[in-house]
Amino acid sequence: MLKEEQKAAARNAVAHFYRVTDENSDNDSITFKVDNTEPFSENKFNALLKTISGQGLVAFTSEKDGSEIVILPKASHERDRFNYRLILFILTFIAIFYFGYEYVRSYYGNTSFLWNLENSALFYVLPVWTILISKEFSKFIIMNRNRQSYSFPIFIPDPIGMGTMGLINTNSNSFTSKRSMIAFSGIPILVGFAISAIFLVAGSLQTIISPPGNPVVSSVLGGSGFPVVFQVLIYRFIPSNGILDPLAFAGWVGLIVNSFSALPLGYMDGGILASALLGKKAVVLSYISILAIILLGIAYPAWIVLAVFVLLFGLRGPEPLNNASILGKNSRAIAAVGFAILMIGLVPLPYHAPDTQFHIDMVQNQVVIINGTGNITSFNMSITNMGSSVISPAFQVSPSIPFKAESMKKSISPGTSMEYGLDFNISSFRKDGIYDYNLSATSGTYRQTVQLEMIMVNISQPLSFDTSNPLHENVTVGNIFHIQFTNTGLTGNNSTFTILSIGEKNFSYTLYTDSMQANITFRGMAQLTLGQIALSEGKSYTLDLEARTNFTTWTIVGYNDNFQAAIAILREGKS
Repeated sequence: MLKEEQKAAARNAVAHFYRVTDENSDNDSITFKVDNTEPFSENKFNALLKTISGQGLVAFTSEKDGSEIVILPKASHERDRFNYRLILFILTFIAIFYFGYEYVRSYYGNTSFLWNLENSALFYVLPVWTILISKEFSKFIIMNRNRQSYSFPIFIPDPIGMGTMGLINTNSNSFTSKRSMIAFSGIPILVGFAISAIFLVAGSLQTIISPPGNPVVSSVLGGSGFPVVFQVLIYRFIPSNGILDPLAFAGWVGLIVNSFSALPLGYMDGGILASALLGKKAVVLSYISILAIILLGIAYPAWIVLAVFVLLFGLRGPEPLNNASILGKNSRAIAAVGFAILMIGLVPLPYHAPDTQFHIDMVQNQVVIINGTGNITSFNMSITNMGSSVISPAFQVSPSIPFKAESMKKSISPGTSMEYGLDFNISSFRKDGIYDYNLSATSGTYRQTVQLEMIMVNISQPLSFDTSNPLHENVTVGNIFHIQFTNTGLTGNNSTFTILSIGEKNFSYTLYTDSMQANITFRGMAQLTLGQIALSEGKSYTLDLEARTNFTTWTIVGYNDNFQAAIAILREGKS
């Protein structure tokens, strides 16, 4: 209710700045009709607000030309019950830290709690909070310049995949003009975008300098796209990596969250921008935006959390006290860039290359390991970049096994190939047998997987090739040679053998038997030369073979169900 002294103060203040033509009042407000000779000037209205503020009053224009001014008491803002904003802030902090820790732990494969804690704080938690706090600090400065008090925002935690869904504004004071609304919401969008892009680029460069040896990150966002600006401006110069460095991922999260804050929805930054531009008509965009978020929630449920909070605070954005104010070129430019960032970050092109972007060629997919001869076994492969941009593939092996991928360079240029050496730590192999693995190379969201097979055998002295175990022999391409597989002591079930021939990809040879001549070319995995043969104690079987193409190493192995084996290691050269 307006007191008489407040009404008197209001009359004096309005009369000081305007020529009053009419006045109406009731218990709650007083309305002045004024002859506004400068209908779109903010200076007089702002001066009026400053004058009556000390009396606990506030004013707003009810006509677009500023010819009607309404003055009423300021609304009182009670302290939030249970201090829910602080609770949400704490929950968001915990969610960001938890997700950052899990991402760093799985990305680097390090088991040290303190190491993962330190690196998650430095390379994910700190960058994400830098983005969020920088946006809020810019709002604090803008509110201070407009003589408005800053209100602590509502932080939205994301327990699923990023740690946060962003912020919702909760201003306790009304905006004085459309221009102040544009500055309050538009400039923080620009700040958030710039800082997020810096982290994204810096993290991507870090991936080139020091790519992960064994990233095994599992995230619901693993297949999500990158913002258009990253692909158009940076993608050709910075190698894409299927699994982002934690710093780059923090920048990616910042871009996505910042773009969602630019949605023209309620009290979000984009909603305030839309209200400044369209007034009450902006609510139509709010309905469209909330529908879009709900649909996105089908693919990523955390967006539903954001939608719920937005609905709690209403879909209609704020209106300025001075509706008669107009927007200058600078304000319109800020609004345009803000909505452009929404489109850049929120509607990404898929961040993956077509299926022909790169191709894996394994020199061989199988190796025979002699038990007790070492803890490391190696594979060699080549990756050919079939795309138009530089790539730096990330590698993953399933089931998990320690491994290291090495190459001469960190990245692969378009149209070129890179040789990789893969060293696997097999110290965990406890018994002889066949161990199968899937090796995946990833760039962007495209992944190619190849099968690897490691056969661990135990050299058995009753078995031999040409009386030796293992046999080392040089053979000449184009000449038929003979090797004799002999069992001198194994009986019963141990006398049935599988004979494998293991060679490099595209290596061709001929197998001669009494009944046929078989021409065999390797396509990756080894072929059975004779299937299973029964070879009783004291018996031998002769293999007649001819190498038809050049090769480096050709391995013949015969083993039984207990993986007791004889091995012949053949190399090209004069016999």
